[in-house]
Amino acid sequence: MSDRISRIFINSNYKTNVLDNHGDFGIDLPLGVIIESGSHIQIAGFVVSHVWPTLDLQNSHLFVREVFEGTSYHRVVQLTTGNYNIATLAVEVQAKLRQGSNISDGFWTVTSSDEGTLTIAQASPSFTSARIFSASDIAGFTSVDSSSSFAQAWAAADVTEDLPRGGDASTLIGIPLYRLAFSPVVNEHVTGHVDLARYRVLHLCSPDLPNCSLSPHGRNDICASLVIAGNQPGSLIHNGFAQPPLLYCANSRQLRHLKFTVRDSADRIVRMPHAIQFELCITRAYE
Repeated sequence: MSDRISRIFINSNYKTNVLDNHGDFGIDLPLGVIIESGSHIQIAGFVVSHVWPTLDLQNSHLFVREVFEGTSYHRVVQLTTGNYNIATLAVEVQAKLRQGSNISDGFWTVTSSDEGTLTIAQASPSFTSARIFSASDIAGFTSVDSSSSFAQAWAAADVTEDLPRGGDASTLIGIPLYRLAFSPVVNEHVTGHVDLARYRVLHLCSPDLPNCSLSPHGRNDICASLVIAGNQPGSLIHNGFAQPPLLYCANSRQLRHLKFTVRDSADRIVRMPHAIQFELCITRAYE
């Protein structure tokens, strides 16, 4: 045990459980470090690799309603995990909208534009209606068919697929707020701008360090953040804030068994396939 240590180097390669995600891990220090009351801790040298795909299980679902020949269907469209540009994304969305469609006399078509939008159309001459739900619908921020929840509205179709645990791709393809409603009269819609930037800010969180933050989700254990803007896939990302926050230790504590998570702006744990690194810099009251 030591009260003289002033820098602790954290590398998730040395996590307690080797099978843990680098974005959700625990680490055991080789000895306990005493932090006296009145001390400050600061996160420095926070570095991660930009190695996440455009789509994975957390953001690769579209939720579609199709009404054809008197029967309403709710189906989940699963986009393939991987990296995309707007042109390849349009091809993928079209392929998956067509696959398993319940509208048998027409095809879904999806094309991309130089302005960064997608045009989605249904060619059937006789379908009753169709819609692609927005991210706001799925999150419960907007009313769907006067239902109290999206899950209840989803379950109300004649034929319904189970809702997955993973997140939706609606915001990514440009449908954050208003769902797209199709009919034989209005059979084509242009989305908002496609957003291929998977993350804007990443937050490093730990329940074992002093609290000094508050997120819209009520999280108060954010101890450092990374700005992702301008970083290309394959690059290294490091602290984008000139002055990381000082974590004030009102009471004496010992650091020995530490838990860390990396979370996005929606408070979801980010799956990090490669190690993350940072330092805990300790400034004691008497220093």
